[in-house]
Amino acid sequence: ALSTLSAISQGDLRRAITYLQSAARLFGSSISASDLISVSGAIPEDIVKSLLVACKSGEFDVANKEVSNIIADGYPVSQLLSQFLDVIVNADDIPDEHKARICRKLGEADKCLVDGADEYLQLLDMASETIRALFNIPQGLVF
Repeated sequence: ALSTLSAISQGDLRRAITYLQSAARLFGSSISASDLISVSGAIPEDIVKSLLVACKSGEFDVANKEVSNIIADGYPVSQLLSQFLDVIVNADDIPDEHKARICRKLGEADKCLVDGADEYLQLLDMASETIRALFNIPQGLVF
């Protein structure tokens, strides 16, 4: 639970204390890692990793289904992008050039979300670019 608390608070002690207080009010004195994740609004790690697995399949339809499930479950896409970035950066089986390409798309998607773009479209675009990067497919037309 402590390592989860450290990860979701991102080094912010005030945020960590707030998460602990909220979890204690809701779940009592025995707090688990899943309790902290549910209080913090962080997306469960298996959801983020399942999106990466869908992208690694190379099948757009599989990635599209995973994106649709994430949107249907109501997870915030901006949070998912942040957690997806951590998974990509820490992945040992992805070359650095591919990581850079994916990270660039994550930044573009985050900017578009801040500007008011549709969450589903941004997440789908990010997933499709991740597939293209993982399989070294050219980006297409650039204007």
